[in-house]
This record gives sequence, structure tokens and C-alpha cells, in this order.
Amino acid sequence: MPFYRFDIESPLTVPQTMERIRGLMQESTGFLQWAFGFGVSFDDARPFIGTAQEDTFSMYPAARGRNSFRPSIRGRVEAVPGGTQIHVSMSLHPAVLIVALFIIGFFWFDENDPQLALQHTLIAGAAITFGILIGFFPAAIRARRILEKNLGRIGAF
Repeated sequence: MPFYRFDIESPLTVPQTMERIRGLMQESTGFLQWAFGFGVSFDDARPFIGTAQEDTFSMYPAARGRNSFRPSIRGRVEAVPGGTQIHVSMSLHPAVLIVALFIIGFFWFDENDPQLALQHTLIAGAAITFGILIGFFPAAIRARRILEKNLGRIGAF
């Protein structure tokens, strides 16, 4: 499963950082919004959809297209001397992973000929891998750049 993790150092306090994060996201209305885009306001310039608590957040990029491989972003903000450190991790939504495994399993067990089943499974696996490479990682890098631009300087990880 694709996973991308990084830290951002910010001179802001935890409440100021969380306020900036909240300013970057539209409020999430649930699964139908994530899966089908119901309720997404594309007139809204905020680049993420999600929720934020006192020192944690969970969001995903607000994409106009149907990028099922967009990252699910989770983060935690902690106070450090001189500001805050934001720990961010991105991964595929679990529903996308389940569907991908179902597709691969369908091809594996669908064929009577083991060699043909292997070929179809490899093709399905390659297609899913290609989707991750052109869907997940570019969206994760774009999301990281937006967060770094709005929250502070980059930290080492």
C-alpha cells in the first residue's frame, strides 16, 4: 500500500497552526462526498476536504476529477521549542485498497487455465500500480507543497 510521510516545522503555535489547517479545508460530509463528490463545492478555493480536532486532522485533496488514488491525509500537531511540528502521513483510502485486491482476486480465481489467470492477474496488478504511480504520488506531492507553503518551513525526515 502506498505510504508517504513527512514533518513540517512551523514558527506558529498549535492553535494558530490548527486554524490555518482548518482554513485550508472544506468540511467533510462523509463517504458519499469522498466517493462520488456529492456536496463538494468547487467554487470554494480551499484545496482539501476534511475535519480537524484540537491537535489532529484528517483530510483528502478536493479534486475535480475522479482520482480514486488520491491520498487520505492524517496529521498531528505538537508543540516544540520555537513553534510546532506537524507530523503528516498519507496513504490510500482503505476502500480503494479493498477494491484493488478484489479486482486482482477476481482475475486470479476467474480463469480455469492457471497460466491465463496469472497473465490476467499480472495485467490487473500492473494497471493498479500504474494508477497509484500517476494518481497517488503526484497528488501526495501537491498536497505536501500546499501544506508546506501555508504552514511553515519544511522539517527533516
